[in-house]
Amino acid sequence: KPFTLKPDAWSWFDSTIRMAEKYGMYVLLDMHGAPGNQSTDHTTGREKNNQLWYVDEKQERMVWLWSEIAKRYRNHSSVAAYDIVNEPWNDFQATAKNKKMLDDLMVRCYDAVRKIDRNTTVVFGSFFDDIDFYGKPSERGWTNVMFEYHPYPGFFGWGKPDPWTHAE
Repeated sequence: KPFTLKPDAWSWFDSTIRMAEKYGMYVLLDMHGAPGNQSTDHTTGREKNNQLWYVDEKQERMVWLWSEIAKRYRNHSSVAAYDIVNEPWNDFQATAKNKKMLDDLMVRCYDAVRKIDRNTTVVFGSFFDDIDFYGKPSERGWTNVMFEYHPYPGFFGWGKPDPWTHAE
């Protein structure tokens, strides 16, 4: 049932956040498997199912879900950040079109969160190791944002698996 939550939807999050607050720790809420999945990779929760970028309703669900998350956790001191989507790699092609689709969706999620929560850091995912396409946050009116990317030095053809590759 899109745009509805099960009665126990927040139970694991609530429990984790309570523990973090009790022990003075922080959590980063990370959407690892977006509605419709953000790539064909198994790490999205369902291999070979990449609908997020091509089905508008999946994007609407994601924006809505981030609004719901922000409503629930905006006043929790242990919630350090909202990581909008993990490894949003679509079809694994670093094209201008894919970067534009990512940018558009990240902006929509950022705007939805900021309508509710102006303080918690919002994390923008990248297309592999490229964050330049986002531009400067200050020039876009973004505050309290962070960019991330997931390089895997020494794996998947990205150099030798040794300390020097990682250091570079």
